[in-house]
Amino acid sequence: MTRQGLRQLLLALALSVFGFASTAGWAQHYEIFNTSNTTLTFETMDPGRGTWVSHSIYPHESKRYRWRSGDRGRVRIATRNHGYVEYDVYEGNQYKFVWDNNKSMWDMRTTRRAPVGAPEPAVARASWSLENRTNEALRFETREPRDNTWRNQSAFPHENKRFSFSPGVTRGRIRIATRERGFVEYDVRAGWRYSIVWDKNKGVWDFRTTYRGE
Repeated sequence: MTRQGLRQLLLALALSVFGFASTAGWAQHYEIFNTSNTTLTFETMDPGRGTWVSHSIYPHESKRYRWRSGDRGRVRIATRNHGYVEYDVYEGNQYKFVWDNNKSMWDMRTTRRAPVGAPEPAVARASWSLENRTNEALRFETREPRDNTWRNQSAFPHENKRFSFSPGVTRGRIRIATRERGFVEYDVRAGWRYSIVWDKNKGVWDFRTTYRGE
């Protein structure tokens, strides 16, 4: 082999190793929406890890999950006295948890299959986001116009969460309490972003609008 041919071979090997290293940590993702009025607990599995990991999802919350190896992940959800239902999950797809009245158990349905080569799944429902800009884990409540009760929510310090409305809904309400000071309550709108802050002047937890959607 000539010197030039050897250099080309070494370059090809180096590019191959670099390409493998740059994609080894790549994470595939999918999205789950909880259609119910109940906080649900379920489990996911990364095939490369081989163990199940527990998660929870609040009522009407949409969350994104990832796995790092294999061509698909796994999700399972249990119903008391009925065991598990277990499904494959695929890159870019969207799913939802529902209560199956016929089977009397929790189930998972595919709501959107990602087109081949699509980099990101489309948002299936109108949503808004909230960032906890404090050093405390905080609890607050949300409500949609047709709801009679408030839903308990939480956010860890500096966590940014997205909340999805029910189909056809684009506005809701949010409120947070301060001990011995009562609630502050505001509208929330689809496509807008908000933050939780401590208002030193009022001595209460408060919300701020950080982005106004169209």
